[in-house]
Amino acid sequence: MPVETEQAELELYRQWMEKIAKVCESIAQGDLEARLIGAPSERGCMGQW
Repeated sequence: MPVETEQAELELYRQWMEKIAKVCESIAQGDLEARLIGAPSERGCMGQW
C-alpha cells in the first residue's frame, strides 16, 4: 500500500475514533440516542466491522 494511502487511512481512523469517543461519552452521560452517522462502508476500511 502506498504511503499516501496509508496516511489517508490513518487519518480516517483518527477522525472516526474521535467521533466514536464522543458518542461513547454521550452515552455514558445518559444520552442513549447518540449515534454515528456516515461511517465509511467500503471494504478494507472501518466499515467492515
